[in-house]
Amino acid sequence: MRRPDPATGLRFAAVSLILCTANICAVARRSSYALLLDDEEDGGGGGDGSASFSFFPQTQPRGLVYGFYDESCPDAEGIVSSTMRELYLANPNVAAALVRLFFHDCFIHGCDASVLLDRINGDKSEREAAPNQSLRGFGAVDKIKARLEAACPRTVSCADILVLAARDSLVLAGGPSYPVLTGRSDSARAFYDEVGARIPSPNATYTVTLDAFARRGFTERETVALLGAHSIGKVHCRFFKDRIDNFAGTGEPDDTIDADMVEEMRAVCDGDGAAPMEMGYYRQGREVGFGAHYYAKLLGGRGILRSDQQLTAGSTVRWVRVYAAGERGEEVFREDFAHAMVKLAALEPLTGSPGHVRIRCSKPSYSYSNWENQFCKASTVHGAVSGGCASSILSPQDIHVGLGAEPPSRPNSFTSTSSCMAPSPLYGRAVTKLLGKANAVSPRQERHLSDPFPRHAEARRAAGRDGEARCGSISPCRAGCWRAV
Repeated sequence: MRRPDPATGLRFAAVSLILCTANICAVARRSSYALLLDDEEDGGGGGDGSASFSFFPQTQPRGLVYGFYDESCPDAEGIVSSTMRELYLANPNVAAALVRLFFHDCFIHGCDASVLLDRINGDKSEREAAPNQSLRGFGAVDKIKARLEAACPRTVSCADILVLAARDSLVLAGGPSYPVLTGRSDSARAFYDEVGARIPSPNATYTVTLDAFARRGFTERETVALLGAHSIGKVHCRFFKDRIDNFAGTGEPDDTIDADMVEEMRAVCDGDGAAPMEMGYYRQGREVGFGAHYYAKLLGGRGILRSDQQLTAGSTVRWVRVYAAGERGEEVFREDFAHAMVKLAALEPLTGSPGHVRIRCSKPSYSYSNWENQFCKASTVHGAVSGGCASSILSPQDIHVGLGAEPPSRPNSFTSTSSCMAPSPLYGRAVTKLLGKANAVSPRQERHLSDPFPRHAEARRAAGRDGEARCGSISPCRAGCWRAV
């Protein structure tokens, strides 16, 4: 596992200097809090109000580092940034789409790219869950991934791509920049059943929203700051139409909405509620973009989503007022938002087993398939696992590494009876030899190339203890196999 070196400290210092421009470093932030909270009726005392915190996590998430790809793919972050700029210039809406995609991924089981997966062997994907059916930005991630695969095959995870792309999207939309830890693995499965229970509803009350974020470790202040991402993007009328026509069965609009705003919302919505409305909370005489103007509009009763407007209904209004307080409030908001995004990106990092690096972000590199009737019958393996198949010893990436390029599209690509596997000194690994050609894996990438099906781990470790490669005792395949997808 790569550990930070002294150069990383220099990177931290450089980032800190950048972040301290415009009076948003720690001392200035505390002063801003004091000035702003003096005007609040509930004062500026304890809890979330006056506590300061480091921009960088006090405890670095296990397995994540700054600059993880500095050696294995030095241009990785640059490729993400340049591709995002290209995509944004073609369609600015991609920024909000990727930020939302990032949130819906990280809020379930951490940033593991599980939201990007299609169905796996009939199991529903996360994008099929009700809160995710309006997600966009998948094509943008695929484009970035394709360029990274061309530059550094099988190196940069889709999870890291999404985290980096979300940060760059915010910068392009006028938001703050912040440092991003990398080194995540991609999940081999999705979590369809958990999405509905974890993602807050656009109609949620402020107490429900706070509870959802608190369960993921976020404070009230961090929750209000993160919702500032709603200052960009679009929302479809079906998510707010009931607020302007028949709110809670009253036959009247939601009385928390400004009367002029009701008419604006009605003008945008068509009969079936499919038309989108800009989330930009328009600022007179200024370009719409990311910023604290979102909070000023909430104080004026111009929140489009009920969950947004609800931030003014309880204790959360304190932070709405802080962020809405002109230029000083904007500075406080931007730093708070950056802190909260760093925290969100560090939730439950998936590193090493049971993760891997996907070749295509919508599919795990391989899936566990049917027994025998795939390519197993034509395969042969080292005798370390008597009567076993390739899957008994090799991980999907072992097979992939042996082939070198894109995995085969049909199982019958594995038909060579001269194939055998050679145990590797790397713990829990085996390097495939196909037709006498071996391809090794660097220890740096070892953590990404682990078997997502732990039941085969013991067999693989047993094979790994054999030491030198000897292709003897070949036995026919009689067990399950990995099938390329």
